[in-house]
Amino acid sequence: MSIKKVVQMIEDNDVRFVDLRFTDTNGKQHHFTIPARIVLEDPEEWFENGQAFDGSSIGGWKGIQASDMQLRPDSETAYIDPFYDDATVVLTCDVIDPADGKGYDRDPRSIAKRAEAYLKLSGIGDTAFFDLNLNFSCLMACLLKRICTNQILKSLLKQGLGLAVCIMMGKIRVIVQS
Repeated sequence: MSIKKVVQMIEDNDVRFVDLRFTDTNGKQHHFTIPARIVLEDPEEWFENGQAFDGSSIGGWKGIQASDMQLRPDSETAYIDPFYDDATVVLTCDVIDPADGKGYDRDPRSIAKRAEAYLKLSGIGDTAFFDLNLNFSCLMACLLKRICTNQILKSLLKQGLGLAVCIMMGKIRVIVQS
């Protein structure tokens, strides 16, 4: 969904609040809510720059001395939450480290995006499916273009993405952990 469609959703449904959601390294979902008017003031800029938040409040992330972080909302994830009393749009966000403007290295979405980019770039995988798993931060099942060898598996483990690999039910599963 485009930014314009999110704005239209907010206006058409008299949305009062926007709930920003993200996941920590342990898989726990966090959120905070802002007034919809903040998004409507300059939607393009807001979606580009995101919303500041205090990263020190998330266990194991940032210390108080370097706690400034950004949430960059993904417009493709927008939906109206049917359980709130007031109309509320929910957006899933990427966590951005403002020091370098890149995805935070402990954000599961960022880890998954880097892992997927590596798989595509290396030619090891052409399709990745992401799923929650109670035992791991993020699970990625890869459909391989060629037979996976020990050399390829060792190469994956050396990439610094925190990858562990196991074979289950005839398919390769790459478990992404930070």
